[in-house]
Amino acid sequence: MSMMGMDVEVIRGVAQQLTAQADEIQTVITAVDAQIADADTNWDGDDATAFIDQWRNAQKPGLTQAEDALRQLATKATTQADQQEQTSAS
Repeated sequence: MSMMGMDVEVIRGVAQQLTAQADEIQTVITAVDAQIADADTNWDGDDATAFIDQWRNAQKPGLTQAEDALRQLATKATTQADQQEQTSAS
């Protein structure tokens, strides 16, 4: 027989993992920002500008969107687990 509903603890664990993965992306963004700042300080010219702009205008926004998406999924999973717990307690 298939399970109906939700294993609340498993879904809370999923939410925690999603949050941890979002945190890892934020750590990467912070580290790369520091490296880009070093490059910006120590590299001049058109190639430097293109390199730095590529991070700031292309790669970083994509990573930020991924981080935000994971956080939204984690929040949704937590909300759903809370609702399931309330429904089951009724």
